[in-house]
Amino acid sequence: MPSTNSYTFTAASELEKVKLQVAAKLCGAQYSVSLAGAGSSTSVASSSAPSQKVEYLNPALRFLIQTAYGDAKLGVYGETQQQQAQIDSWLEFAESECDSRSKTALLNLLKEVLEPHLKTRTFLVTEFLTL
Repeated sequence: MPSTNSYTFTAASELEKVKLQVAAKLCGAQYSVSLAGAGSSTSVASSSAPSQKVEYLNPALRFLIQTAYGDAKLGVYGETQQQQAQIDSWLEFAESECDSRSKTALLNLLKEVLEPHLKTRTFLVTEFLTL
């Protein structure tokens, strides 16, 4: 069961705002989200420690999953350290390779990388939905 913490997100872009909203809904977390000013980074703070922000998108997503569920993450962040590292790899791939590409270049990249990977899988890492 999710914690009773609520989360305050500041997103650096509209795309990062959507990613944070999806992760929060996946966790069943209470949250508010706003767009940061130009040149700002994405951050998250929980109601239990509002002055201790976690900066940047991927660490913010991991923080949300880990604090929303604690030890009972329900597999959302993987069930083993290897799965967690694979999830981290896909998060980094999405941020470094996908976010800044044009629509055509992104579709070509996804055909090159995702299509072969998903030919033998339903999900990117495990057999269920993860971060």
